[in-house]
Amino acid sequence: MTMNDMEEVYNPGYMRGYPTEEEAHFVGAWTCAMGEAGCDMAMCAYSFCDKGDGSIGMYDECEGWDPVQGMPIQTSPAL
Repeated sequence: MTMNDMEEVYNPGYMRGYPTEEEAHFVGAWTCAMGEAGCDMAMCAYSFCDKGDGSIGMYDECEGWDPVQGMPIQTSPAL
């Protein structure tokens, strides 16, 4: 897997505004191959939320989002 391979897969999704599932898997594999995915996971946790209706929200579309704190921590129901 080379940088050219990654760019050939990444760039179409970037230009489109979102990756296909196959592109996302490839870029995820690239990220892991380069060392870790921690920064990507932190960016996603900061930026996106499950709106509870099957859709994903971003930033201020999400209840409780704050530009400094990011997404609020969701509580889990007691088991």
